[in-house]
Formats: sequence, C-alpha cells, structure tokens
Amino acid sequence: MDLEPPAVDIEPIDIRLRAYLAGRLKAGPKPKQPEPLGPVLTFDCETRTDTSQRLRFGAYRLDEGAIRTEGGTLLDEGLFYDEGALSKTELELLRTYADEHGLPLLPFEDFTEEILFKRCYDLSGTIVGFNLPFDLSRLALSVSPSRSTSKDENGKKDRTFDRRFKGGFTFTLSRDRNRPNLRIRHVDRRRAFIQFHREYGSGYPGYFVDVKTLAAALLTGASSLGSVAKLLKTETQKSVAEAHGAPLTTKYIDYARNDVHCTWECYQALLDRLAQHELSDLRPMDVFSEASIGKAYLRAMGIKPWRQTENVFSPELIGVIMSSYYGGRTEVRIRRDVREVIYADFLSMYPTVNTLQGLWRFLIADETKVDDSETATEWARSFLSTATPEKLLCQDEWRNLTALVQVKPSDDLLPVRAAFGKSKATNIGLNYLTSKEPLWFTLADCVASKLLTNKTPEVVKAIRFAPGAPQGSLKTKSILGIESGRIDPPKDDFFKRLIELRQEVKSARDQASGADYDRLNTEQDTLKIIANSTSYGHLIEMNPEDLEMRANKKLFGFMGQAQEIQSGIVETPGEYFHPLLATLITGAARLMLALAERKALDEGLIWSFCDTDGLALAKPSDVDRAEFHARVGRVLDWFVPLNPYAGQAGKSILQFENENFSASVKGQLEPLYCYAVSAKRYALFNIKDGKAIIRKASAHGLGFWRAPFEAPPGAIDTGTPYWQSELWRLICQAALEGRDSDGFSLFNDDRFHSIAAGQTTISKWEFFKWFDRFNEGRAYRNGVQPFNFLLRFPSKRRSEIDESASEFASWCERHAGEPNLIAPYDRDSTKASAFVFHRDDGKGGAHMGGDYSHWLTTLADTLSDYDIHAEAKFRNGDGLNSGELHRRRVEVRRVLQVGKESHEWEENEALGLKADAEIQFGQALPSPEVMQAAVREALLEGRLTSNELSRRAGVSKTTVSAVRNSTNLVSSKSLEKMLAALLE
Repeated sequence: MDLEPPAVDIEPIDIRLRAYLAGRLKAGPKPKQPEPLGPVLTFDCETRTDTSQRLRFGAYRLDEGAIRTEGGTLLDEGLFYDEGALSKTELELLRTYADEHGLPLLPFEDFTEEILFKRCYDLSGTIVGFNLPFDLSRLALSVSPSRSTSKDENGKKDRTFDRRFKGGFTFTLSRDRNRPNLRIRHVDRRRAFIQFHREYGSGYPGYFVDVKTLAAALLTGASSLGSVAKLLKTETQKSVAEAHGAPLTTKYIDYARNDVHCTWECYQALLDRLAQHELSDLRPMDVFSEASIGKAYLRAMGIKPWRQTENVFSPELIGVIMSSYYGGRTEVRIRRDVREVIYADFLSMYPTVNTLQGLWRFLIADETKVDDSETATEWARSFLSTATPEKLLCQDEWRNLTALVQVKPSDDLLPVRAAFGKSKATNIGLNYLTSKEPLWFTLADCVASKLLTNKTPEVVKAIRFAPGAPQGSLKTKSILGIESGRIDPPKDDFFKRLIELRQEVKSARDQASGADYDRLNTEQDTLKIIANSTSYGHLIEMNPEDLEMRANKKLFGFMGQAQEIQSGIVETPGEYFHPLLATLITGAARLMLALAERKALDEGLIWSFCDTDGLALAKPSDVDRAEFHARVGRVLDWFVPLNPYAGQAGKSILQFENENFSASVKGQLEPLYCYAVSAKRYALFNIKDGKAIIRKASAHGLGFWRAPFEAPPGAIDTGTPYWQSELWRLICQAALEGRDSDGFSLFNDDRFHSIAAGQTTISKWEFFKWFDRFNEGRAYRNGVQPFNFLLRFPSKRRSEIDESASEFASWCERHAGEPNLIAPYDRDSTKASAFVFHRDDGKGGAHMGGDYSHWLTTLADTLSDYDIHAEAKFRNGDGLNSGELHRRRVEVRRVLQVGKESHEWEENEALGLKADAEIQFGQALPSPEVMQAAVREALLEGRLTSNELSRRAGVSKTTVSAVRNSTNLVSSKSLEKMLAALLE
C-alpha cells in the first residue's frame, strides 16, 4: 500500500466541524430527588389493529410501593375498557370474565380517575409499563403540542418551563380541569421523557418507569417484553397471543393479564439488578440509559462534574476543543471482494485508551491546567517529529497525548467530516487533507498521520493539558458489592480497575457451573455495562432543545472566537460533559487503529474493514495460510507491552475475535472470509462445500425493514436477525460464485418477494401533523394517534410503473415527490398493503374504494442495490467497483459548523427526512486575510472576470480591483459576498 498521497487532482470540499453554541455551561450539584412512597400501578392496553390503534380494553395491578425493599403486596387487580371500541358481545364477555374472576371492570375514564390519579398519582405512586408512551397515550381524550413556554397563574410566561418537551405531546387524560395533563417527548427508540404538568399553578411531575428503558440500561441483548422476561428468568413469562384485533375471547383476556404480571415481575427483577449497584441516589425512574448508571457511580465517588469545577475553559477554548472532536473510525478498504481474513479487536478500547492516557486523573481533578505557550508548541513539534511506533510502545508516552495541535494540513492523513462524492450524507473519513486555514486536531490524530505517511504535519500552535490536584470530595465506592471491587478514586484508576475486575469475574465464571455460572456471568456483563457507560459517552453528551423562536446566539468554533448567529436550537451539556476527555479518547482510539494498520503494512498486510475498535486483516493472495497467521500473530503480539491491566502479563490488547474459531470445535481456528461493501456493511463467514455460512453480519441500513420471514427451528444465531443473515448469505454466495456483478439472487428467492414495509412510530408532533388530512372529520380516538406504530411502504420507481404511469406521475407532480404510503401495522406486509393510503391526503386503500398495491415494491426490489452502497469517503468506492480502495485527496473549500448528529438517521431517512441530520450552524468565516487571498487567487486563475464577480457579488468594481491588486484589505462583509459568488 502506497504511503504517499495519490497522484490525482485535489478535490475542493466543504468540511464540517463541531462547534460550541454558548449556553448554560455552569451547573450546580444535582439535587437529591424524593423517593416515591405510594403504590405501584402496572398496566397494559390491548388495542384495535386499524390505523387508530384505539384502546379496546386493558388490565392493571396495584401493588404496595417498594422500590428499595423486596416484594410488595398486591392491593388490587382489574380490567378497564373503551366501550366505543367493543361490540356488545365483547363487552358482555368482559363483564362475565370480571365477575367470574372477582375483578373490578371500569370504563377507561373511570380507571384513569379512580386508579391512575386517586390511588397512584395522588399518593405519590409509580406508574409502570412496557413501552409506556404507547399505553399512556391510549388513555388520552385529546392531544396538543408541548410548548417551550408556559404561563403562571397570572397569565405571565413561566420561564421555568422544561423545554425538553418541545416538539412532544401534551395529552388531556381527564375532563376534570383540576387534573394535570400528561407530557411525553420521544427521545429515541428506548427512551422518552414523561411527566404530569399543570397549565397553571404547581404540581409534582409524577413517577414513571418504562421497563423497556430500564431493561435496556441494565441488560444486554433484550428489547422486547418476552426477551427481557426470558433473560431475567421471571416466574411469569410472556405468553403467545391469539391474533390481535380478532373478536375478544377469554384466552385473549388471560393473555392481557399475563402481560401485566410479566411486566411487574420484570420490574421487580430489574430493581434487584439496580440494587446490586448500591447507588442510593439512583431511582429507577431516573435510569434512561447505561450512562445514567455510569454517572451515578461518579456521583457516588463524590466526583464533581467538570462544569462545576473549571474556570479556565473559556467558550473560545471549548469551541476549539469541540472542533477537534470526531467519532470512531469505520471504513472499508477492500470492497466487494471475498478475502480470507483474521478479525481482531482491541480489548475494551475506550477504557484502555483512558487508562493509558491517565484520563481518570482529569476526571477527579479540581482543575485542568492549560499550557498554550510557545514552549508547548515547540514541544509538540518535537514530539511529532520523533514519533515512531516503537516510541509509543512505552505506556508512559501515552500520557503525553493530552494535547491539541493546530496544524496547517498539506496532504496529511487526517479525519475529515464531509459529504464525499455524490453522497448527501455526512461521513467521517481518513483522507489526505489540505487547508489554507489552520485546523485543530488531537495530538494522537497528528501522530497517526505521521505513522501512516512518514511526514510530520506542520504545527502552528499547540495546547497541552494537565490535571490539577484531586478534588477534596472524593470517597471510596464498592462495585457491585464485590470485595475486591472497592475503588479509592485518588489511588485507583476506575477504568483500569473495572476491566481487571471483569477479567477476574470471567475467569471465575469459566470454572463455575449451574447457578454460580449464571451469577458470575451476570456480574461480568454488568461490569462491562459500567465500563462502557463511564468511559466515554456521557463525556460528549449534548442535549439539543428547540426554542420557541429563533434567537441570537454566540457560536464558538475552530478559530477560537465568537460568531453571532441566529438559532432555533440550543445544545445543553450533560451532567458530566467534558469535551476535552471525549476528543482525547476518540483520538487515541483512532491512533490505536493507525498503529495496527502501520504494523500490518510492515508485515505486508492490509485490511478489509475497520470498525472503531477492531479490523479484519486480509490474507495476500501470494501468501499461504500458515505464513498469514504468523504475520498476523506478529501484529497482535506487538501490542503486548501496551496492556495496562494487572493479571494480563504477556497478553496483547489486540486479540482474536470469536468468529475466527470453529463454531463446533472449541479453540480451533477455522478459515474466515470477509465480504465488505461500505462502512458498517460487511459479513464474516466460513465456507463449507462451497457454501457461505454466516458468522457475523452487519445490520446497517436494514433495521427499519420488517422481517419478511421468520427463522426456522434450529437456525444458527449469528447475533443478527435471521432474515438479515440470510440476505448477507445470498450476497456472499453470489460473490463466491462470481455473480456479485449481476445481483445476488434476491429475485430468485421467494422469501424476499413480500411487499417491502418498514415500521414507523408517530413519535413527534411534526409526524402527527402529517396525518391532519387523514384525521379530518374523525373523532380523536378514531384517527391516527400519537405513538401509533404504522407501516410505511416505499413505492416503485416511476419507470417501473406501466398502466398507472400517468396517475403516478400526476401524484408526484402535485406533491413534489413520490407518495408517502402508509398502512395499519400488520406482521404480514402483503396483507397490510391492501389498506395502504396516502399519508398526505388520507386517500387510498381498498376499504376506501382505492387500490394502490400496484404502486408498491417488494423487499427484493428495495434491497437490490444493497450490495453496491457507496463507500463514498474513497475515490473508487462506488457502483460495481471492487478490490482495494484509494483515499481521496481533498482541500477545504468551506468550513461548515455543526452540532450533534442525529441518533436516528436510518429512521429519518426512511421517513423521507433529511439524511444529512446534524444540527447546522452555518459557515465558519475565515479570517479577512484568508478570504482575500482566496478571492485574489480565483481572479488570477480566471474563474470569474472582475466584472462578473462585481455583478454577482453586488460589490463595486473598485473593491474587486483592490482585492486583485492587493492594494488594501477589503471589509469582511464584501469578502463574504465575493466568496459566496465564487462558490455558486
């Protein structure tokens, strides 16, 4: 592989840098929240299966409140119903069932008032469910948007209103105006903010625990009620329902009650799991993710957040730090070519680079020392010029990486965030970068460039960081009550000790059996969650919040100065937000991958793909398997001196992954093959009798689609849904047989010929408004309601539609795009397709006298180009191109400043929303000197004549002449106009 930049023209490109939108940086200590003292209400709703998903009936149980004690006494159990959604026969069946089982049966409005409000909310009780937003919204009488401001009793604006709920829903649950409304704002697929709220006056927000959210934070590999119950081994397991929406039966009522009992038992078991952490200030209703647990551990150790202790980090410095932040490196280097590989990954990458850099010292420090002197700059130049892989084998050298470096890139191999090639979506690539304007990177990224190019980046300035003295509030904390898991923050590196403790527990587990094995396996899994949740994510936590209207804000970015912008969004830092540590962690992780790449190159190896903490090293065609294994072994062994963990002497931090070993013979290596398409789109497989056997497959780009078929009995679990593994098997088999240029046989597999459909949830007010036309004339409870889950159908391409081409074209012309086709949820997408309607006007469906099934396409058609998805960050990474990819050579044209990227890009893209989903803050303006030089260069090169530039930019010819002849420095405003004209 060539270490020199490619001998091709440089591409001008707009890069995107993270920026800091000044807001509430300082934060006081988190106040201790009161414990809920009242009963626990657990309930579940059964609904219609039409577009309304209106409540039919539900079941509930009321138990003694017991979030810190075992058990709890059952106080009441019953049923409730919506008379308007049941036939007389069904209602009579419910009454008979309730009488026979001694259960109260309440109209749903009575259930809301008598049980939910009087016997739970009024007594400071807790409301529990699985996927609570859906069940709570079934009880609503009406809905309105949640606003970012409210009014007090005198009608004045109440500035204390929680703007976290902007864009969410406010539900009316009661006809009694004294009862609070309920506000819900969807955060992501696992979380939502929920609280009671009064329009006027005060009232407490209530206590809500979504078992789905709590389980996601405390467990791994469980997302449904059935999978959670199975993993927790509750006495009551989720039962199998009869067909949903069918006429009501006694068995179906049993099923609904069983769901409630199962949810309650899962809740109790999860409380036990939470109690093992011994985190007295962490209530179950405060657990939103693994990070909630991680932050609670930091509070338990008395660690004050950086935002409470720092005074030296100005907004200007924070902007510089944020501009150096990039996420994990993920790339495909050998595309659409079957290669034998060995797949290796780094042991606990983020905790490991935390430990090597000594970042725990920063987290517990009472201040961070900043050195931006010329001495620091000279030191950085010297460090970079002498950087070698061997130098970095010394663990102490990693503590020198706590620095940021401003460089003037000139064909340096550095991270670039941009929309590459023809792609509209933003990617982060490692590209040969040139920029007239100096840019900031971590020292680790600059070292990686030096190692991979043998060229030292030109350093303009450097800032070194060092921890101050430990905080005086620190205290010891035991992890999971394990005797050897006691952490003394000033003496113990928390990240290091967690990994050591997990390795100890795993070793003990492997020697155990039965109940001891299960207990130790749970412990090691929990330790993994703690390590992952404390070592990175919360340090870069930014919570975007919508403003009621756009406002003037100050934005700080890579130039270290304020820029006035108008924004309709603010970004509020999380409790333990520490952008310096976040950028140092990810930079060091990218350096680890660069070291692996460098050592692989030294052994004559390249890689098929890399993904944040691992890479698949590829066997050269002219090397036999024994020699390949020997070379890979030398690459892995090279990292042995960098293992910082006690009890790991002689073990490398770069290790074989399980996929390299036989699935049937423990410890035996088996030839592993890779077929990769683009970042996060790859499969690893074995070959037996010429057939591909999937071992690991990416689900990237597939998660939105409904499964077209289920796994047969005895199917191998690859960790990926069965249908997705089968998709990859077909792709890999086609590649093995040389058919990958002609498609991968989805069209010859009947299983993929069902109608393509993806599940979507009405999770935001803007989504709900899409159905205004459909809901027009319908009572609220009979229309599409918030949090309904529906199916969305892609349409055929216009060229594929024959008999209705004119109708289809007319639709596209009227609505400026292809139709958004929706249907009520059904596991069988083909059955649901008969009820498809247009989201925008509510028309369609056989039940409405229309039929649009001929506009729909199959999953085979939809995924027919899945295996040619572009790896856009490389020059030859698109279409049918295969083999080794070549890095782009790019030059910065403009710097666009952005905020947090979307967490739900896949769902947004499927909904027809913007794929480029970062928060956009606009262009960063270069210095006047740089702008004038750029305009002068364009004039001298003849890209525009002086007259054309004057006309397009709306500036005088005298001004243009002053720029061309460098007679004087022109105003920034005129230069901005001329730059914009040049970029048109």
